[in-house]
Amino acid sequence: MKLSRRRAVNFRQRFAGLLLALFVSAVAYADWGLPALMQELAATVRPPVSFTETRESEMLRIPLVSRGTLSLSPAGVMTKETVTPVKTRTVIDDRSIRLYRDDKPGETVELSLQQQPWLYGFVAGFRALLRGDRPTLEQHYTIQLSGSREAWHMTLRPRDSRLQGYILTLEANGSHGEIKRFEINEPLGDTTTLEIGRPLQ
Repeated sequence: MKLSRRRAVNFRQRFAGLLLALFVSAVAYADWGLPALMQELAATVRPPVSFTETRESEMLRIPLVSRGTLSLSPAGVMTKETVTPVKTRTVIDDRSIRLYRDDKPGETVELSLQQQPWLYGFVAGFRALLRGDRPTLEQHYTIQLSGSREAWHMTLRPRDSRLQGYILTLEANGSHGEIKRFEINEPLGDTTTLEIGRPLQ
């Protein structure tokens, strides 16, 4: 059965359009990689979000689960407010980590990052990932990226030998510029998983 001339022309036009769409899609996926992902991470506005953190260790009879909110200011100051099981507030900037506890008002635990270079490497890398700061991230970690723009997985391995004594890998999962999950794997098998929830209203 032969197609009419008009139907044949329409068929060729649709077929050509389909090929063009597939080509554009293939080029877009071919261009996606670490540079594109870091650009998306850097461009993403990060409102406060909820989180669920799970700590698993041979030292714990059952996993330790905590919940709260996580925020990152435009200046790069990260604030983690835990609601359960104990109300705490942790503030992290370029210089220090400060811990405040509701059950101990007026008492603050502060760690200087300048005096703890390995800890600075962890904090700087963590914040660099949230901010899409590739030079800082590569300064402290080797980076392995897999997946696609819609569902990517990143494995970070510390460069500093001192940090390697505490962290084996830092794993991150996400979609586009959104980070959905962090996992810290320690050399002795302990893990800490941070599930990122939806932005707070």
